[in-house]
Amino acid sequence: MRASLRIRRALVYTAPMRIASHLFAALTALASTASMAFMAGFPTVVHAASSSAIERAGANGPEIERAIASSPAEQRDSMQWLVEHMPDQDLRTLDAKFLLTHVDGAYKAWKSAPWTAMVDVETFRDGILPYASVSEKRELWMTILRARCMPMAAGAKTPDAAAVMLNQRLFPDFKVKYSTKRARADQSPSESMESGLASCTGLSILLVDACRAIGVPARFVGVPMWTDGSGNHSWVEVWDGANWRYTGAAEPSGDKLDEGWFSGRASGQNRDKPEHGIYAVTWRESGVVFPMMFDPSRPTARAVDVTDRYASKAPPVPAGSKIVRVCVRDSATQQRLAVTVDVVDGAGVVRAHGTSKDERFDLNDHLELVVPDGAALEFLVAGKPTRAREDGKDAGKSAGHLTFFAETASKADAKVAPEAESKAGSKASSKAASKAVWGAVSGRADAVDGVIEGEFMMAEVFATRRDPITEGDESASAAAMRDLQRFLKDGAVAEVAKQPFATVAVTNDEAERASILLWKVLADATRKDAKAEFDSRVLECDGVKMPFWYAVYGDKPKSGRSMFISMHGGGGAPKEVNDGQWENQKKLYKPAEGVYIAPRAPTDTWNLWHQGHIDPLFAKLIRDMIVFEDVDPNRVYIMGYSAGGDGVYQLAPRMADYYAAASMMAGHPNETQPDGLRNIPFTLHMGGEDKSFNRNAIGRQWKTMLAEMAAKDPGGYVNEVVIHEGKGHWMDREDAVAVAWMAKYTRNLRPTKIVWLQDDVTSPRFYWLANPSPKVGQKVVATRDGQTITIAQATGCEELVIRLDDMMVDLDKPVKVLMNGATLFDGIVPRNIGVLATTLGERGDPTGVYFAEVRVKLPPPPTLSP
Repeated sequence: MRASLRIRRALVYTAPMRIASHLFAALTALASTASMAFMAGFPTVVHAASSSAIERAGANGPEIERAIASSPAEQRDSMQWLVEHMPDQDLRTLDAKFLLTHVDGAYKAWKSAPWTAMVDVETFRDGILPYASVSEKRELWMTILRARCMPMAAGAKTPDAAAVMLNQRLFPDFKVKYSTKRARADQSPSESMESGLASCTGLSILLVDACRAIGVPARFVGVPMWTDGSGNHSWVEVWDGANWRYTGAAEPSGDKLDEGWFSGRASGQNRDKPEHGIYAVTWRESGVVFPMMFDPSRPTARAVDVTDRYASKAPPVPAGSKIVRVCVRDSATQQRLAVTVDVVDGAGVVRAHGTSKDERFDLNDHLELVVPDGAALEFLVAGKPTRAREDGKDAGKSAGHLTFFAETASKADAKVAPEAESKAGSKASSKAASKAVWGAVSGRADAVDGVIEGEFMMAEVFATRRDPITEGDESASAAAMRDLQRFLKDGAVAEVAKQPFATVAVTNDEAERASILLWKVLADATRKDAKAEFDSRVLECDGVKMPFWYAVYGDKPKSGRSMFISMHGGGGAPKEVNDGQWENQKKLYKPAEGVYIAPRAPTDTWNLWHQGHIDPLFAKLIRDMIVFEDVDPNRVYIMGYSAGGDGVYQLAPRMADYYAAASMMAGHPNETQPDGLRNIPFTLHMGGEDKSFNRNAIGRQWKTMLAEMAAKDPGGYVNEVVIHEGKGHWMDREDAVAVAWMAKYTRNLRPTKIVWLQDDVTSPRFYWLANPSPKVGQKVVATRDGQTITIAQATGCEELVIRLDDMMVDLDKPVKVLMNGATLFDGIVPRNIGVLATTLGERGDPTGVYFAEVRVKLPPPPTLSP
């Protein structure tokens, strides 16, 4: 176990619950040098403000009183100052032990520092004494961080020198790095240390607390929104004995302060709009609320406006030039890449050159290039012409934003099945930036140039790349988004597609915003409308009821829980027999992590799990679990034994786009065919002696058939077929290995090839295709390559709808749809809110949302000559 994990056990403090005895003992041991003088009497003088704070503490008032009364005389004024400036929520929850331990540690850190004479009492109280910066979890970090950080700043004679040394060593030693995959923006020190990942906010909180722990006054600083609308950022200020100086957390500039990648951008901020100001957190009464609210349910912070200190003259841009900020992303994973970028003019002369920033850097830290203004320019990424051009239409010297996409070998590293092409499957596998919206999804904000760390009290802002769209179109796009916001105040997602604004072409920016907003509204409605039914553990569709039982195992991953649907056997038997099979299925498998669900078949017939009512019931079950148990929709698995295995044979091919993988145990396929398994890993376990209904022989046939299909279609039909020789219908639990096998895979929702065969239960949607008139036996084979969609086969179909988004194609460029050499469509496919709302409403899956669609009429099959 890493040291940081051990520390966290001693660091975490949850109020007002009592600390478990062993945890308190560990904390006491670590803090053995911290003496807390408990005094019998109340202090002689109690500030009026302290009395007011005690009243606001309500039932926790006695704890606040005891903290003041028990403070050593030299610490008592500081304790009262802290109490008087605490958020009311903390007054009602933090107990005396917490406050006494923290204040004692802060006071000793101040007094024992070599530079203590450079820090007056007011600076101590605002820069060292506070136990929190913003809305992070309240915990006792002072003693632990002091023990770890003092050696890092050994030899420092001034607070600023110590802060520089800390910033250089703290993050490598703690093994904490910047990442958008962090659990939340406002992480506490223990949360960042445990995960090893943090946002710029989490990194800043950790550096502030580390500085305070060794007696360096420090405070949290943030800008809610850059003036160009590209995102927000957080950093740290430290006290040098006379002035506040700034530095980027985990971004040391050698031995210097007041330098950083964001310096130039900060110098361009202003107070014309509140969100464009720069604010430093203070515990003093300032009359200003710190505007970056990361969690409205947690305490708020105060702030001072420090914009003017940063808004010095920005470095001049040469006449006739302007700044362009460039981001390069992997076209498959959406991860940022470090590659060379050259800007070439019409004569082939390189006018600017640099290397783009990868995921090691803050999301707002872009490659900045100074380029000629008004010239036709071409961008070369890794030496290759890209899809975007800077045509010089943007006048002025304000920085423009460009995002380019590049193909890399990173596809081979993805564990997504069956094609690594889509590790993000739908951007859902790297969805950290939108986690605040739905808990584990929607993830689309990860594809933007800037990152929004939290939901602010100020303007609603979402950063993204700028689309090549005309000014008039951009106004219409923004108006459509405003109309959507107004409509959703009272309207339902299901009605959005009928509204006039739903068909207006929107930018990628507005589409991203709309997808987040629509999901939030739909999830809220589900929590309200479906809770009673979900809590009853009986789902109903079209009059058919399905009871279900579930258990939750393991720690929840940051992306959300996995989900296993496990179907019981039986069928063609009395109710009590099938009930017994259901009870058995509840205990049959246990995943290391995830929501394990055993539904009870709605009927007692032989075909328990492949009747037409199962598909909508399972779809509803998945939708509810996404909302109520924070399930990751890209990690849903289906499995079943005996008659449940029959169901897997049937449901896995026809509902493949719902699942990440499937496992069939001891079942029979009946009439089903494996064509639809192309993009879902499929494992089959069969007893070698399971001769009833010829199950064992059919299992061997499927083993051969799936191997042949995989060989003929590289990247498709990932499978593992295990015949358990010597075993009959009961495999003595040897088949349980299938659970871990499935868990390796993540759903690929946007594969490059689709094979769709309509079974006896039909579906109008499969991956990124839709069929307005599904019929039994129809078969569609479609591929996508760059901007081209090719329909290789469409047996029995007259029309198809192709759903698209900016992860699949560049929607700002023409898209072609081909079939049998004929062009069915060639043009721009506009994004619109109607498609967003429709595709979200169909599944209730925030990662299965598309931005645009094109409907094509299919040519009739060629007539054979007599």
